[in-house]
Order: sequence, then C-alpha cells, then structure tokens
Amino acid sequence: RSTYNWCEAGCFLAPGAGAPAPQRSMTEIIDDEIETTRLMIELMKGRVNDFMEIAPEGSLHGQWPQFVEQLEARITVMKHHRDDPVVPISSGIKH
Repeated sequence: RSTYNWCEAGCFLAPGAGAPAPQRSMTEIIDDEIETTRLMIELMKGRVNDFMEIAPEGSLHGQWPQFVEQLEARITVMKHHRDDPVVPISSGIKH
C-alpha cells in the first residue's frame, strides 16, 4: 500500500505527460500513508527482528533496531507537512 501511495504522490511531484492522473488529492494520499505507517508500527512494534525484507536482487535484509521509532518520526513529519502546497520537483522551489 505504501508503494502505491508514493507512486501516486509522484504524479503530483514529478508530473509527466502520461496517464492516468492521480485519483486522490495529495492530502488524501498523505492521510492514507499515515494510516499505513501506523499499521506497520502496530505489526512490528517489539518484533522488528521477526521480519526480513527481500531485495529485488533476492538478498535478505533485516531491519535496524530503531526502525519503529523512525516510522513514528515519519508520521510526525507527514502530519506537519500534510497541508503544505504541492510543489512539483520539475518546477523548482523558489526561496
């Protein structure tokens, strides 16, 4: 679900000439990603060592001990920036 959210958010951040257009607003995507992250925390809290990731090339990776805390920090950042205007990467950020 998280991968889907980030792919759809990418349609806002790096829009191209392709289709389809995003089906949800950026705020809806962020809200879904916050909920997805909460579910990951719930699943992994106290059990980080019980999970292994399989990389595309087939190698196995474990998570670092601070992974759940980093997910919690991720929620804080997403909430803080939830209502920021969307600035496409290709347009640059003007200061």
